[in-house]
Amino acid sequence: MEPLKADYAYGDYTNIAAFTAPNVERGILFNGVNGDGQRARIIIPRVSLSLDGDFGWIGDEAAELSLTGEALFVSEMQSDADWGGFMRISLV
Repeated sequence: MEPLKADYAYGDYTNIAAFTAPNVERGILFNGVNGDGQRARIIIPRVSLSLDGDFGWIGDEAAELSLTGEALFVSEMQSDADWGGFMRISLV
């Protein structure tokens, strides 16, 4: 049997920081269609999110990322009739 020789090189890669804090505060914007077929936009200007359970980064199946959190009160929007203190729903 002849000796087997192999040559290889490392491919390029990028590091992305993810889940560097237990809770993250952000805003969320949903665009979609409700059960009646009407287009809707939901805006939650301030929400606290955290990873809920394990996340399989490597596998043959699509990975599901589960988050848990809560909408947070935005006092500057408390008196705004369109927004309220937590969120806004617009039917388009």
